Amino acid sequence: MARSISYNAHVTSPRKGWYFLFIPNELLGGTGKRVWIRGTLDGKPFKATANPSRDGMHEITLNRQMREAHGIDSEREVRLEFEVLSEPILDLDVPDDLARALEGDAGARRTWDRIPPSHQKEFIFYLDEVKRESTRAARLAKSLGVLRRGRHLYEDPAKRFADDLK
Repeated sequence: MARSISYNAHVTSPRKGWYFLFIPNELLGGTGKRVWIRGTLDGKPFKATANPSRDGMHEITLNRQMREAHGIDSEREVRLEFEVLSEPILDLDVPDDLARALEGDAGARRTWDRIPPSHQKEFIFYLDEVKRESTRAARLAKSLGVLRRGRHLYEDPAKRFADDLK
């Protein structure tokens, strides 16, 4: 179980429209690397990435969605209760057809579990951007073939799926 951390942070807005929280590195285990945190911000659930910043601090960027959810519209003090995670929490909405296909294909599943979430999102977008079911079915089959060979969509950004899809 991760250690729970409590900290009062000041919301900073150095430029109009940009809001940040700064957390001392020592609260995050002394690392100078990016860390993922989950907990509450003024009593409301949140999760964020804390990136190394300046002067022994990590910064959390508060995007519009996060500010609106937590009622942050100005610089002020907030209460953080959080834990440091060993890996990011991602909300990937894997389509049902892709999830079923991965359950039935061990080779594709191994690659899927190994590739970064950003690459998983590319497969999801590749399936979701089509209009016709026949095109979607063809793309699903091709995606599984790429995954089965241990590949991912953008190994060479200049060639979408490259020769795997010919």
